[in-house]
Amino acid sequence: LDQVVGTEALSTATDVSAFQGSLEAKARLLFAFQKFMRVVTSVFSPLVILLDDLQWADTASMELMKILMIDEGIKHLMIISSYRSNEIDETHALSKLVKDLRVDTYHDLLQITEMEVGNLDICSVNEILMVLLNTDDESHTM
Repeated sequence: LDQVVGTEALSTATDVSAFQGSLEAKARLLFAFQKFMRVVTSVFSPLVILLDDLQWADTASMELMKILMIDEGIKHLMIISSYRSNEIDETHALSKLVKDLRVDTYHDLLQITEMEVGNLDICSVNEILMVLLNTDDESHTM
């Protein structure tokens, strides 16, 4: 961690309670995680992160995602996320994030692809269960 964040950042971040809730502590955490992801993506490449249920994510998490997505130092990172569209409106942090990332400023840095996936019908769920249970007999899955 010393090599990722630096000696000065570690020595000043030891008293967490003194910085808790402050903007400085938040900035340090974001910076440390950003540096950490630069190291991880340089070693494990490509790296795919799956984030599920983003309808429950808070503003700070969205800010962290944005920082990771627009950082030119983080190479070969794919973030796949899912959310329930019926729980998201234009005021939600995720909607604001996607809107911000679609501006021309970030167009060369990243590619956003949206895909709507509907509910599975009972036959599809049954087929998945049959494969998982390694059976041809529908009576075991219905």
